[in-house]
Amino acid sequence: MKYFLFILIVCNTKAFCQPNNVVLGNLKPFLARTLLFDSIDFSSCEQSYKNAVTSRFKKHYIIDQVKCLNRTKDWYQVVQDGNEFYVEKFYFEDTVSINEELAALLLKYPNISDRKTILTKHLINRDSMEKEEEKSIEMAALRTEDSLRKEYHNLLVGLRNKNKVIWDWSWSYPSEYSSFAEVSIEVLNTFKQKIKYIWFTFNAFNPVDDPIRDGFKGGYDVTVRGIGPVEFGEKANWNFESVFYSKTIQTMRIKQLKIQFFDGTIKTIIKPLQIKTKEEAE
Repeated sequence: MKYFLFILIVCNTKAFCQPNNVVLGNLKPFLARTLLFDSIDFSSCEQSYKNAVTSRFKKHYIIDQVKCLNRTKDWYQVVQDGNEFYVEKFYFEDTVSINEELAALLLKYPNISDRKTILTKHLINRDSMEKEEEKSIEMAALRTEDSLRKEYHNLLVGLRNKNKVIWDWSWSYPSEYSSFAEVSIEVLNTFKQKIKYIWFTFNAFNPVDDPIRDGFKGGYDVTVRGIGPVEFGEKANWNFESVFYSKTIQTMRIKQLKIQFFDGTIKTIIKPLQIKTKEEAE
């Protein structure tokens, strides 16, 4: 709103905001290189290539037009980077419209110094509006970022209240000949403290859902440890090899999590729930 109000105030108080006070022309797109000349001998239409520069823009403000005495070429006087140059009319699109706008401008402001002053003011105003627009966009981006940060914080609070830490996990046999199951697991630290260590305790079950003893250690529970640090709101993942020894595993479940934070406190979660989809954490 401030941006549009700024334009309205300026355009109501400055004559140079009117469209017919400046003439803007487009270069033909198929021309790869357009030369701008700082001086022309209009009696012979000869130009000095020594001081010629290549146009850096597709659009140019036009303040005058000049004809050679022998009428072999017609030129526009344009402004680029605050400097004045001459360009052949041939290089511009829709010269008919440009000539009409320029004729009206010359009739209104026959003195070229007035046209230059008006264009200078127009460019200053344009730059000011662009800066105002950039500032508005930047402020909107900051507001959006702050809003997203708050939403993410509220999401973490909701997940923490449900003791949801496991983002995703899976188990598998590395090959058909292997009897050791391996586990890949990813967590999201929903707690405000930084995690130092996290222990995962697994159980395995056969096809009829009976618990299985680990054939290597002999117990039903197998525990592995993940090493941090894991900052608040950040993720971490681990791949554990040779977690559970049995060839008859159909299902594995996480029985318990034990989390140790950097302040020494410990959090234990029995039968932790998984954050099943990313949509729950976005």
